[in-house]
Amino acid sequence: MAIALLRAGAKVVVTASNKVLLDQLAAESGAGARVAVVPADLADPAQLASLVRDAETAFGRIDILVNNAALATDVLPKPDENNPLRFWDISDGALRRVFAVNTIAPQILASNFAPKMAARGWGRIIDVSTSLNTMLTYFGYGSSKAAMEANAAAMAAALAGTGVTVNALLPGGPVDTDMTATLPFPRAQMLRPEVFDAPLLFLTSDQAGDITGRRFIAAQWDTSLPPKDAATQAGAALAWTGFGAQAITAKV
Repeated sequence: MAIALLRAGAKVVVTASNKVLLDQLAAESGAGARVAVVPADLADPAQLASLVRDAETAFGRIDILVNNAALATDVLPKPDENNPLRFWDISDGALRRVFAVNTIAPQILASNFAPKMAARGWGRIIDVSTSLNTMLTYFGYGSSKAAMEANAAAMAAALAGTGVTVNALLPGGPVDTDMTATLPFPRAQMLRPEVFDAPLLFLTSDQAGDITGRRFIAAQWDTSLPPKDAATQAGAALAWTGFGAQAITAKV
């Protein structure tokens, strides 16, 4: 996704806990000064605060936030079809760290950047989520992503009319990345990371200024269609709001 944005002409701040991989990405992109490397552990509040400052210092302002960082099999027990992960198998420390990176960090980053985006009248926030069946079966990782989507839906509503959109993007299946290397899926059958490129570039464009509070399945994005038609086909309401947004209260 960083490469796609750089190829589209954006200036991009890339962050992860592994500086070696970040430097490799920057070199392979060929983007030169348009890519800034800012290593950070998003579970560490001090490093998260430094990331905000360093990202804004790098290029003066942030117009697009892509919350893609996540922890799963590198921290949580690996799911096994013969021995399903039980919620009591997750240690307290692992659970707190997963939520810190997958849920809390995205909200803190959005809380820092969104008000400035709104003041300028333009901004894009993209949260990389996961499928509903993963949320309902992969304890820790799935629940942290479900919480992230609920936060994104609330933020989309709060930012309505400001020019800042909030949407979720999910792959639609396992993606061939380091995070999925230990999962029991044939790598040749996994989605390629580039599956995100077309929907990401559209959702971060001026054309998508009226699209917010939606979740999009990248694998269902038909690049042969006009982007808005592809978005309609691959999208749905964010955080299952179509299943009843109103609370039911009893009359007294």
